[in-house]
Amino acid sequence: MSALVTSLWPSGPIGLAEWEALPSDAGLRLECSEGVLVVNPSPRLGHQVAALRLARLLQDQLADCLVAPEVDVLLSEVPLTIRTPDLVLIRPELLAGDPVRLRASDVLMAVEVVSPGSRRTDRITKRSEYAEAGIPLYWVVELESRQITWHRDPQGEEYRSREVVRDHAVLPAPGGTVRIDLTSLVSR
Repeated sequence: MSALVTSLWPSGPIGLAEWEALPSDAGLRLECSEGVLVVNPSPRLGHQVAALRLARLLQDQLADCLVAPEVDVLLSEVPLTIRTPDLVLIRPELLAGDPVRLRASDVLMAVEVVSPGSRRTDRITKRSEYAEAGIPLYWVVELESRQITWHRDPQGEEYRSREVVRDHAVLPAPGGTVRIDLTSLVSR
């Protein structure tokens, strides 16, 4: 490995200081799980369109929340775990501070739209990480099967409640419920 690569990219577990020293303009989608860097491929167009449509639906129905796409969330400082959910719902007053990243305690709900390369991570790893960090509500959106699995009431590394919904659904959300037509997320 060249000196340039080893000086820019750590070869072992990292902490927050090393994370902050990483080049931000490398064009990579980086996360960190228990100190280990995770490089994610860029999502496909259908994934991005579905996430945008979902963000609009959520924002239209949840006036007391702010929907933010792809924001870094510090789940744990030791070992360092930083994830970038496709969408997070937060209290609008957090925008005034314009934070570099959110803390798990800032997040009212995290949403992941599953991509072909992220199924296991979104369904299992992130669910466990988000529960352990205390994020109250987590949605996993599966475009291929047109379903959303929601998880709430974190306890340890798991959520106490879980349900899978399809088609036209009413789902729990911060401060109430939202209505979603899942076909509208994937229609052309």
